[in-house]
Amino acid sequence: GHEQESAVPSEAATATAEGERFQGREQEQEQQQQQQQHQLVAHASRVSLFACQYCSNLIWGGGHLVCTACNFRCHTKCRDDALQHTTCCPPGCSVAAVAIGKAASEPPPEIAEELAAAPVAASGTPLVTEVTVVEDSNVETTTTGAEAALAAHITPSTKFSCEIKAVLGTGQHHFSPLPLNAVPSFCVVCRESAAWTGVCCDVCCCVVHDKCVPLVPFLCHKTLPRHDGEHCWMEGNLHLLAKYQESRCTVCQQWCGSLTALVDFRCAWCLRVVHTSCMQRAPSNCDRGLLRSMYVDPGLIERDESSEGGTRWVARAAPNPPSAADGPLIAIVNNRSGCLQGREVFTALCRILSPFQVFDIDDGGPDAALDFMRNNPNFRLLVCGGDGTYGWVMDTVSRRAMKGPCMATLPIGTGNDLSRVLGWGAGYRGGNLYKFLRHVNYASPAPLDRWSMTSEGGDTGALRCGTFQNYFSVGVDAAIALAVHNKRQQNPEAFDSRIGNMFTYFLCGAGAFFTRYDDLSGCVSVTVDGTPLDLSHVQCVVLMNLPSYGAGTNAWGTAHDSHARKHHSRKLFGLLHLRRRRAQKFTDASSSDGALEVVGLNGVTHLAALQCHVVNGMRLAQGRSVRITLISPAACAACQYDGEPFLQRGGAITIDWKEK
Repeated sequence: GHEQESAVPSEAATATAEGERFQGREQEQEQQQQQQQHQLVAHASRVSLFACQYCSNLIWGGGHLVCTACNFRCHTKCRDDALQHTTCCPPGCSVAAVAIGKAASEPPPEIAEELAAAPVAASGTPLVTEVTVVEDSNVETTTTGAEAALAAHITPSTKFSCEIKAVLGTGQHHFSPLPLNAVPSFCVVCRESAAWTGVCCDVCCCVVHDKCVPLVPFLCHKTLPRHDGEHCWMEGNLHLLAKYQESRCTVCQQWCGSLTALVDFRCAWCLRVVHTSCMQRAPSNCDRGLLRSMYVDPGLIERDESSEGGTRWVARAAPNPPSAADGPLIAIVNNRSGCLQGREVFTALCRILSPFQVFDIDDGGPDAALDFMRNNPNFRLLVCGGDGTYGWVMDTVSRRAMKGPCMATLPIGTGNDLSRVLGWGAGYRGGNLYKFLRHVNYASPAPLDRWSMTSEGGDTGALRCGTFQNYFSVGVDAAIALAVHNKRQQNPEAFDSRIGNMFTYFLCGAGAFFTRYDDLSGCVSVTVDGTPLDLSHVQCVVLMNLPSYGAGTNAWGTAHDSHARKHHSRKLFGLLHLRRRRAQKFTDASSSDGALEVVGLNGVTHLAALQCHVVNGMRLAQGRSVRITLISPAACAACQYDGEPFLQRGGAITIDWKEK
C-alpha cells in the first residue's frame, strides 16, 4: 500500500512537469509569433503611390498601414489577412520566406566553415582565400584567389564569369550594379526604392542597397550544390525575370508584380510566380518547371578533387541515366563572339538554369564543360557563339572521341550561317531566352558533315583548327575577312554590334573594290576528285558544305531560282557562267550529302551582287576531296574557314570528308 501511495505522487509530479514544459513551449511560440508579427501603424500621409504588399493593388490616396520594423505596407482592409499570412522580417533577421513564416535556410555543415572564412566585402563582392602570385622573379604580390584565376584573362566579361564561378559552393551572392535606366526595383531588406544605389545578384536576382548588403537575410541557394525539392521564394522585383517567363500567378493565373512596391514572390528554380495572398495555396514541391529535364541534379554535384586546388566541380553518375535526347543541358558561352553579348547570355543562363551548368569558353575552353559531365555520357550542349565557336567545341568533342552529344547553337556571332541552316535563326537579339530553351528541349537531331584540312609545307599562320563544317574559301572574300579580323584584334571593344560589324565588312569591301586583284589561275590551282578546275576569270573559290555563305547567301543556288536571277547572272557574267552550269548537272546543296559544292566568284562586284541576292555564284564542281595548291613557293593567298581568316604562304591544303 505504501508503494502504491508513493507511486501516485511521482506520476502527478511527472504530469505537472510535462504541463509546465508544454506551457513553456506555448509561451515561446507566442513570443516568436509576436516577434514575427508586423507592428502596423497608420501612415501619416493620406496621399500615396505605393502598392499594397499583400493584395498587390495600388493604394489610391486612402489611409494605409506601415510596419515600423520592416516597412511593410498594406491597405487598412488587408490588416487581418496580412497579420495572419505574412511575417515581419526586419533588417538583419534570418527569415527567408516571409509569406509562409519559414526560417531561413542555413548553410550545410560541410560549407559552414567556408562561409565563416569567406566574408563579404563592403561592395558586396565575396572574398576568397588569399594566395600568392609571382608576377616577377624578384617581386611577390598577394592577391585573392579570384584574382589569381583571372590572371590570364583580360576581357571584363571573362572576369565577370570567373567571379561567379568563384562563389559556387559558398551560398554567397554575386552583386552587380543596376543600370541607371533600369525599371524601378526595391531593396529586399528595407523595402525602399533601390534606384541609383541598388545592386542585383547575377544568379538569384536579389536586389539590395549598397548599405544593406551585409544585412541580406538569405543565402543564394542556386550557388549551393543541393536542392531539397522545395521552392526558393524570392520576394518582389518580378520584372527582372519578366523577359524569361510570364508573371502570371501559379494559383489564380492573374498578373503579378508591381513597379511601385516590393510585392508577390517568384521561385529562383522553377521561375513560377505567386501572389502574396495566394501563397498558402501554392504547391509546396518545386519540380523546376518546364525545363526540369535540362537541370543537372544539384545532389550529384561535388568538388572535382582531380582539378588543381579543387576549384572545379564534377557531376557524379546519375542512378537512372536519361536518354541522349532528354539529358541535362550544358551551356558554353563565348564572350568574344559577334556583338559581345556573352555577359548578358551568361547571366541569363545562370538565372534560368544553374551557374554550375554554364561555362565561359575563355575559362578552360570546352574541356572544362566536358570534364564536368565526364561521368554522364548522355547530355546536351548549347553553344552560345558564332560559327567558329561551334567548330571549336565540335573539334574538342571529336578529339575526346565522345559519341554525341547533341548540340544546339545560340547565334551571337556575326554571320551565323550554321544556325540559319539548322533553324536557330540569324542572330540572338536579346529575346525570350526561356522560350528558346524550350525549343531546344523539343528539338530533333539532324546529321552534319565535317571536313578535315591538311596543310603540306608552307606556313599556315593562324590555322589553328583542322576541321570545318560551313565553308572554306580562298581569294578576295578571304582578304576582306582578314582585314576585318585585323581591325577586331586592334580594337575588340568597337565590335559590339552585329550591324556595326556588317558595316565594317562593307567598308573593307568598298576598299577592296578599288584594289586590283588578279585571277586565281596565276597563283592557285584547285583539283576536285582528281580533276583540275579552270580558274580563268575567277578571283574567289568557295567550298560550301551548307546552303548558306556570307551571312545567309546561297551562292550555289537552287533548282527553283527565279528567272530574274538567272537573267542578271547571264547579263553580268556573260556566257561563261551558263556554259559551266550546262556542262554538268548538279544537285542542290545539303549539309549531310557527303559532298562539297565548289563555287567561283568573278570579283568584288560579283560578291556584292551575291550579297544583295541578285545573282548566284558560278558552279564549278561537286566532290568529296579537294586540293588547293599554291603554284609558287613564294606565293601567298588569303584563306578562311567558317569565318576564321588566315594567310597561306606556299604549300598546299588538302580537304577530305572526315565524319558525320
